Amino acid sequence: MTKLRYMPLIIGMLVLAGCMSATPSAPENRADSRIDNVQYASGVTDPKAKALFYFGKYRLALASRDMQAAKDALIQAIASDPDSAFLRYAQAQLYIHLGDDSGAIRAAEDTLLIDPQNMDALILLGSLHFAKGNNKEAIVYLQKVVDLDPQEENALLEMAVAYARMGDTEKAVTILKDALKKKPDFYAAYLTMARIYREIGLTVPAEEAYLELIKRKPDYEAAYVELGSLYESRDEPKKALDLYHSALGPLPDSLAVLHRIARLLVLENRIDEALKEFEHIVTLSPQEEDAWQKIGLIYLDQGRWNEAVSVFRKLLETNPDLEQVRFYLGSALERQDNWSQSLEVFEAIPEGSELYPDARYHVSYLYFRLGQTDKAISTLEALLSSGAARPDVYGFLSSLYEGTSGYETALQTIDRGLSTFPESAELWYQKGLLLEKSGQRDLAMKAMQEAVDRDPDHAEALNYMAYAYAEQGENLETALQMVQKALKVKQEGHIVDTLGWVYYRMGRYQEARKAMEQAVEKLPKDPVVLFHLADVYAALGLKDKARDAYEKVRILDPELPGVQEKLDALLGITPQ
Repeated sequence: MTKLRYMPLIIGMLVLAGCMSATPSAPENRADSRIDNVQYASGVTDPKAKALFYFGKYRLALASRDMQAAKDALIQAIASDPDSAFLRYAQAQLYIHLGDDSGAIRAAEDTLLIDPQNMDALILLGSLHFAKGNNKEAIVYLQKVVDLDPQEENALLEMAVAYARMGDTEKAVTILKDALKKKPDFYAAYLTMARIYREIGLTVPAEEAYLELIKRKPDYEAAYVELGSLYESRDEPKKALDLYHSALGPLPDSLAVLHRIARLLVLENRIDEALKEFEHIVTLSPQEEDAWQKIGLIYLDQGRWNEAVSVFRKLLETNPDLEQVRFYLGSALERQDNWSQSLEVFEAIPEGSELYPDARYHVSYLYFRLGQTDKAISTLEALLSSGAARPDVYGFLSSLYEGTSGYETALQTIDRGLSTFPESAELWYQKGLLLEKSGQRDLAMKAMQEAVDRDPDHAEALNYMAYAYAEQGENLETALQMVQKALKVKQEGHIVDTLGWVYYRMGRYQEARKAMEQAVEKLPKDPVVLFHLADVYAALGLKDKARDAYEKVRILDPELPGVQEKLDALLGITPQ
């Protein structure tokens, strides 16, 4: 049995009248403004006849979407026939339509005062209290529904969940198991049971319930999606993928399952496979915006700029309000070095958008790339003035001032940023670099220490300090620990070079050689790294290797100081 069995004629009238919109129409839009003025004029005094008249007015008001008039007419109908359970329930339905849950509850309760076994009112009260989280009240009414009709499935499900919410999982599961004994194909009961088990952390019985549901109904999409999600939460991606692929037998065109497969493949960095899944999704459903976005992002990640641009433009043609896609398009054009078009796209992102601060940052960068540094600076200053301050904005602005106004203005900008974001390790690091460039090395080291204090894993600050110690020949054990820690965060060539240089300063030449050769592999055209390797070869007595390395350094950077002197010393040439 379903709720429709008890549904009064008024529901059909509501639908036929086209009154399902929750927005009342203005009086001037009424179908007939004279409706309000029509009064009961019949000589028949039967209250039910009078109620029927006002009920007719109610229906006409619904047809013209004049909800206030409908409400007033229904009140008059009830006043004419206050013992009509039909009218009371119609009022409850109207209140639901108007979004007045409290009024609906009162009207449904009035219905039960007249007809205590009115199934529609009981169902409505149970569901309303259930939706509002009033579990005790919901159970009272839902139990009455089930007592009248033990096969009322929605009531059974809601009652089980209500008990589970109250912490009585045993009662909830018992309700569902009893229902399944009576009706083994009550599939929603398996699903609800699985969800209850999962909610309290009992993943094994939850899994069993999902699997039983799949066994009984192999095309139950929600069971596959939710069980796969359970596997994912237990960090069992292979199990999840196998399940999703098994779902494609009975559900070959399930977009929900295909999306889960593609998402997992992305998480496992199986990007090419994920791309094929997303492309299959849009073949099945060309309007799948999310899949198209993922395809565009994969193209972007793979450096397929033209294809990314094409996808993002296509999305914006069909839906110009996709601001995130507009941002992706600007990024793709930027990666193409298409500065002018990228600037135009980012400029189109409105000030009220959440993406506006990021867009303005890109706008500033693009002005810089177009040689309009003044506009780049004014863009960032305006962004800061608007209250959208971020550490990276101050950092970029500082670098722009460094190129135009010099170190002093750049440092002042960093200090402005630190006054707002004193815990920004990145700003402290940038301050250290500026102090280094301006010859204030002691202060630079202090700034780098501030960066490390705020972010102990700041690889660049750790590397700077380690290299500085190596250059000074001081605190070499500390320097070694720092650079080793930095390498755990970033395996970059310049950090490997620092490791080799620390080993060199410690006299551990074989370890220095190994590190330096790795650094040169990563940075084969960096003259400083190659210079360090030449020094290591020289320290090991490998004259031929050292000479070749020094010669390469001289070719790469003829102005690098000290190279010719070391080469002459290696060859035994006495300075003139």
